[in-house]
Amino acid sequence: MCKATSIIVISFYCFLNAFGSKTSTCPAGFYCLQNTGRSGSFNKHITPIPCAIGTYSNYGDGFCKPCEPGYYTMQKGSASCDPCPTGSMCKVPDRNPELCPIGTYSSCIAQERCTPCPLRTYNVQAGSTHCIKCPAGARCDHNASSSFVNIPANAKWSQNGVTIAGGNGQGGATNQLNLPHGLFIDDNQTVVIADTYNHRIMQWKNGATTNGQVVAGGNGRGNGLNQLDHPRDVLIDKETNSLII
Repeated sequence: MCKATSIIVISFYCFLNAFGSKTSTCPAGFYCLQNTGRSGSFNKHITPIPCAIGTYSNYGDGFCKPCEPGYYTMQKGSASCDPCPTGSMCKVPDRNPELCPIGTYSSCIAQERCTPCPLRTYNVQAGSTHCIKCPAGARCDHNASSSFVNIPANAKWSQNGVTIAGGNGQGGATNQLNLPHGLFIDDNQTVVIADTYNHRIMQWKNGATTNGQVVAGGNGRGNGLNQLDHPRDVLIDKETNSLII
């Protein structure tokens, strides 16, 4: 098999001086087009053009390219892009970094998106680089909460609970669960449960007390794209509208 080779193209531009026409390598942060500029008595006078915001070029490239994911630049004529700082995300290369929303974090630089707080953790400040473990005696809303709710020591509980999922014995039907573990409740009071020994994720809409809906897995234990293997936790990433299992 032939070994692949690469070709490096160095771009030049022309300029005029008292002694005639000369060429020079296209500088970093600019691009150089052929046959552009104004006519001179000796040759074409081609002026390098600065790269637009959100793009950059290396010395001799002759063309501009967008910043890589997680990087940005707000300057024209950039020779490089800046990494998105911790506690923020850079979705597009031509805008300033956005602080991670409350309930999410970014502990590394050059992140395109922030990560939701893991189960049973929270944070209360935008631009967080980490999440805090839910303290003893408190409940963290939605398991990946932006805040936590203190439960008073003298709180009185309703004597009669309401079954919102399962309650029909151990099994694999859509109105049953089998040793469930993780639980997540979204802003619409939709309940999502890691049905561990059924190798699936079940969802119950608010007010639905009969059959749930399989939203992930449910095709036996395995590592296929449509299978799960004893899922133990689940949450919903509102930013991407996806499940994190």
